[in-house]
Amino acid sequence: MYLIEVKYRNDNERKRLDYIVSKWPNKISKPEGYLLQVNDDIYSDVISEIVNKFPIDVISIYKISKIDLNEEKYSESRTFKLQRELKEVKSFMSYLISKRKGIFLGNSGEMEIYDIYTRKGIVRLYMNIKGDSSTSVFISLTGGQEAVRKLLEELTEEIKIFGDSK
Repeated sequence: MYLIEVKYRNDNERKRLDYIVSKWPNKISKPEGYLLQVNDDIYSDVISEIVNKFPIDVISIYKISKIDLNEEKYSESRTFKLQRELKEVKSFMSYLISKRKGIFLGNSGEMEIYDIYTRKGIVRLYMNIKGDSSTSVFISLTGGQEAVRKLLEELTEEIKIFGDSK
């Protein structure tokens, strides 16, 4: 048995977790009652107090150790050259990201970083836009392979239409 802790950031993420739990109704369950993380140095004091105040048959204790996740992430990058002004391209890219409900995480150097939730999974998008009268858009996507490929395909199609419509 494994105990998995997922700290969600908003109600949408909590709903995604509820969906995952509902896929395996007899194999995954949420703990009932309290779930406590207890440091080793106070473990015996806490257990002693709990055992004195609750019946033994309602107490379960598991010693757990953290497992490092080394999930393989897939990445793809693409650069687009557009014969449009920088301001126009920035506005369009902002529209594309907001249309997909992208969450702005901040900047790293010249890169803007977003999380975009898709039906196939979460994708981290890194974007850099440079230029004046012609503009270069660099995007890099990281996440599950299926989610990255689908999002890149959709973005490429819309950017090409935007770039060719002048």
